[in-house]
Amino acid sequence: MFLHCFLYQGGTILAPFVILLGDINPDLPLAAFGTVMVLASFAFLLMQEPRDQPLLQTVQDMEQQEPRTIVTMASSWIRGRKTK
Repeated sequence: MFLHCFLYQGGTILAPFVILLGDINPDLPLAAFGTVMVLASFAFLLMQEPRDQPLLQTVQDMEQQEPRTIVTMASSWIRGRKTK
């Protein structure tokens, strides 16, 4: 939650300065916002998918869950693609 609020505040502060990049080159603000959008969409792909898993109800449930790494997420994603 803290990271979300931090990034929200940072985006609010930096957005006017990104617009000022248009004085240097009119395409720079579009490129900056587009780059952020593409990076956010790649980060979204790394989110854990709850398919075939019970939804966590408490903090204790979350602490008992095994940690997932990028390798395990990628392997489960590949296995899911092969079954389709």
